[in-house]
Amino acid sequence: MSRSLRTIFDLMFPPPAEVLLLRDVSGERFIERYNEQRFTDIVYLSTYRDPIIQAAIKACKFHRSERAAKLLGLLFMQWLNKQSKHYLIVPIPLSNERKRERGYNQVERILKTTDVTMHTSLLQKSIHTPPQTSLSKAERTENLHGSFSVTTSSNIKGQHILLVDDVVTTGSTFAAARAALAPHSPASITCLALAH
Repeated sequence: MSRSLRTIFDLMFPPPAEVLLLRDVSGERFIERYNEQRFTDIVYLSTYRDPIIQAAIKACKFHRSERAAKLLGLLFMQWLNKQSKHYLIVPIPLSNERKRERGYNQVERILKTTDVTMHTSLLQKSIHTPPQTSLSKAERTENLHGSFSVTTSSNIKGQHILLVDDVVTTGSTFAAARAALAPHSPASITCLALAH
């Protein structure tokens, strides 16, 4: 699309600020933000304070941006390609109510841009809870207690499970998901967030 046509289109249908910020960010420039670190026992791949990372996460989560999902998928693959284990990759699920409201699970959208196999039916969020963003750390832990359940335990025993989420703040979501999976004897559970 020519620059002048894009400008006219943007004037008629203004894109969200996050989408605009990502428009000219190449995959190479995005991958430069890769910075694997740990928060407690959670691996995270970038900092949410970075405006480009934050824009990608918000554009994917709230604006259905396929471009943002692809960029975040590159970040995920940067980590996965360095791993020697074979993982069962499980995106953190949304409750049915939240998925209906949003229309999609943003972590699933990110993983669909890669060549990995996801196991979306292994774990479910069986209790709808208020969004975590407005709660304190103690409230977040209580909010999620018992909210995840395993739908089929036969696929878990002896497997290396990789739980994937877009952002980790306190770790409460991962802790609740891990608590649901642990009794089914996986070989390991790794928690991976794209940003913290």
